[in-house]
Amino acid sequence: MAEVNKYACIMAGGLGKRFWPLSRRSRPKHLIPVVGETSLLRQTAERLVSHVGWSGIVVVTNAAQFHAVREELPEIDEGRILAEPCGRNTAACIGLCLRWIMGQDTGESLVGFFPSDHLIPDRSGFTACLSKAWEVAQSGNVITFGIRPSRPETGYGYIEAGDPLPGFDDGDICHVRGFFEKPELETAKEWVRNGQFLWNSGMFVAKIRVLWQEIERFLPSLAQGLVDLGDDFSYNGLQEKSVQYGRLPRISIDYGVMEKSDLLALVKADFSWDDLGSWEAASGYWPEVGNGNRAVGEEVALIECEGCRISAAGILVALVGLKDVVVIQTDDALLVCPRERTQDVKRLVDQLELEEKDRYL
Repeated sequence: MAEVNKYACIMAGGLGKRFWPLSRRSRPKHLIPVVGETSLLRQTAERLVSHVGWSGIVVVTNAAQFHAVREELPEIDEGRILAEPCGRNTAACIGLCLRWIMGQDTGESLVGFFPSDHLIPDRSGFTACLSKAWEVAQSGNVITFGIRPSRPETGYGYIEAGDPLPGFDDGDICHVRGFFEKPELETAKEWVRNGQFLWNSGMFVAKIRVLWQEIERFLPSLAQGLVDLGDDFSYNGLQEKSVQYGRLPRISIDYGVMEKSDLLALVKADFSWDDLGSWEAASGYWPEVGNGNRAVGEEVALIECEGCRISAAGILVALVGLKDVVVIQTDDALLVCPRERTQDVKRLVDQLELEEKDRYL
């Protein structure tokens, strides 16, 4: 593959409501060590450095998290951290990054987009897959990553693989037949047996010029709105345009562009991957402390407990006679819920917002 400049954009503007009370507005899920000793954002950046170097990483976050991102990634120049004045979903986030790169480099360079809050323990497998994606993207395709499912998962979107892409006959690079929302359990089981349905990872790679032209083609009002913002992408420059930015269409890149583009190709990925959508998902990676219980943090005492998940910070957390319960303790809040209800933590945060209990958000 001929050498071209490469950029990696880390999308780091999420709120991580399902990881309350550890996740807060100013330091959400991707800025805390949910799994491992470093933040998910840090882990994401370190996976990408070998491909693009620190100077090739661009982070799109929001104003409330800008300074925390700078502290977490001091290797990245402040000018490469773009702070959205408000969230407008992934299409605007991606378009903003493309506009910044086009002011620095040629449209023939390559760019990859990566969520900041995914867990990918298999770094060598990820590297091999991304290297393949860089190569295919040079042909003018927009490459998305489909993860081969290891289980019938109802919490993920799926991509159905089509015929192999011409010129790539190893079976791992193919056309996309369709996108599908989160399925019912029986459908998910059938899709796993089928073998052509893969988890939608939310990661993709393309030429800068190609992806921008697809945004212009399918989301012309968004493209024009981003052009109208001008060329000042500094923190202050973007915050001064908060009203203008807030008028941009709120739409995901999948729905707005990917599901419509005829340039889309799929790389089948075998590396281990988890989007860590809840405490239940994350706690599966915590150390076992006996009888199916898992715990992180400070001291934990358990009597006749089974299958519990505990995160303790600064004090002893003691449980007696409980089964399949999640306990997350911080300095100012305590969450207790059944393991099967961890997705509902977002509802709890929404309620706190309605009650204006901002000191806990």
